Amino acid sequence: MVVYHSGYLTGHDRLTPGTLAGVAVAGFFVISGFLLTWSLERHPSLKAFVLKRVFRIYPLYALVILIQAALLTAEVGTLRSGIAGEVARYLAANLVFANFLQPTIGGTLAGLRVDAINGSAWTLKIEIACYIALPCVLAAQRRLGMVWTAGLALLCAAYPLLWSGPADGAHGAVYLSLASCFLTGSLLYAWGHHLDRFRTLFLPVAVTGAPIVLAGSAWLMPVPIVAQVVVGLWVYCVAFAGRTIAVKNDVSYGAYLLHFPIIQLGLVHGLLAGSWLATAPKVLLATTVLAWLSFRYLERPMINLGHRLSHESTAPPFRKDRLRP
Repeated sequence: MVVYHSGYLTGHDRLTPGTLAGVAVAGFFVISGFLLTWSLERHPSLKAFVLKRVFRIYPLYALVILIQAALLTAEVGTLRSGIAGEVARYLAANLVFANFLQPTIGGTLAGLRVDAINGSAWTLKIEIACYIALPCVLAAQRRLGMVWTAGLALLCAAYPLLWSGPADGAHGAVYLSLASCFLTGSLLYAWGHHLDRFRTLFLPVAVTGAPIVLAGSAWLMPVPIVAQVVVGLWVYCVAFAGRTIAVKNDVSYGAYLLHFPIIQLGLVHGLLAGSWLATAPKVLLATTVLAWLSFRYLERPMINLGHRLSHESTAPPFRKDRLRP
């Protein structure tokens, strides 16, 4: 997403086509569905699940929203008439993930390609909706079997293909398509023991599949059912191709939340003029440094606090066979 937005927002999207962003977002939802199902399997307590999700997602998100509000207010000027009401509406909407209601403050970004300080944040409301739905989906799955979850995933994936309304009303189709990717990740967790029999093929598939998936994204992403299967299996192979990969500093969430405002503010102040090859390294460096600082001094302490508050060590083990039909 960092690479794509650094091209799109600076007007160099010929080098970073939008379908690549589609692969990245779909892959993110597949991973999220897998990990969240894993978390619920290990510790089925809803209290623990909610606390861990809140302390993982919200502290950095809230801080970013507050900083964005302060920076935009400073850009506009605190003496401008009506600025207090605009700031209040911005905070009220964005702090509850309704960024589409008030994506910016003032007209500072009006001359840019996207008039929003953080256009990446739109997927978070879908992610949170998936978090809320997952315990219900797994509860039904234990009664109805894997066919229930697979059917729900296919139904969500098929809806965009059936959409025949106006293009500006197709947001629901996009949301359901991402929900289908989340459910695909959940299914991959439940069926992973079958795939693991072919573990020796994971690395070749991960390596050779990368150019195929990325180069073929233009025809792959417009067909959600195909996308969820192909992207899901490829992401699974990439994730489990090695046995010793350990991520000590997970900068992915910080990079996701921080890169868009970094680019937008850089454009406002003329810091990203020039070719994409000249501007992209600046964006990557700034994003990586700030994301690392964020994880080191905010995200990791909050994650640890969430784990302590959830009392997950006292939760009974969750048997994997309960997730199977």
